[in-house]
Amino acid sequence: MNTNAAVFACRFTGIAGILLSIFLGFTSGWDLFFYGILFSAFWFCLSWYFKRQE
Repeated sequence: MNTNAAVFACRFTGIAGILLSIFLGFTSGWDLFFYGILFSAFWFCLSWYFKRQE
């Protein structure tokens, strides 16, 4: 597995998740904002895990 590509994909997904959770927070309620931030943190932790394995 190309770890640099995996780290990039995880970080990109995390940033996209943060932007989407901000949008959903304004449109559908702040509970979805909280869940979006939680899942974005998961992607950032996963990218940290892949980067640490290098």
